[in-house]
Amino acid sequence: MMAMQPALDYSATRVALTPINLRETYILLMQSSPVLAKRLQNEIQVQRRRQGAVAEDYLGLNLNIETIGQIIVELTKLGEQVLHSTNPRALERALLKELIECWLSLAEWMLTDVEITDTVVH
Repeated sequence: MMAMQPALDYSATRVALTPINLRETYILLMQSSPVLAKRLQNEIQVQRRRQGAVAEDYLGLNLNIETIGQIIVELTKLGEQVLHSTNPRALERALLKELIECWLSLAEWMLTDVEITDTVVH
């Protein structure tokens, strides 16, 4: 039997996911997945309360890999819509590309650099 694993803290990572990226992600997700956007917003608010005065370029989050995967899927869908639109705007494409890369970097870091050890309960 495996013990329950604690939530991981990604605040000390090399992954660049700034508060601005989080805000832009939230705004975009409100278009396609309001429930997921609210989940992200709630986590941001919880962390801001825990951290008190937050530096403009730092915010630690505790998101699970499934949530991050859902965010990547939704941003990718939005990116596909922009690519297939009759008048894609360069700024919108660049923003979506940047956000997708940031979230993918976080997911990659989680999958490759985080060592989670299983504890056997006897």
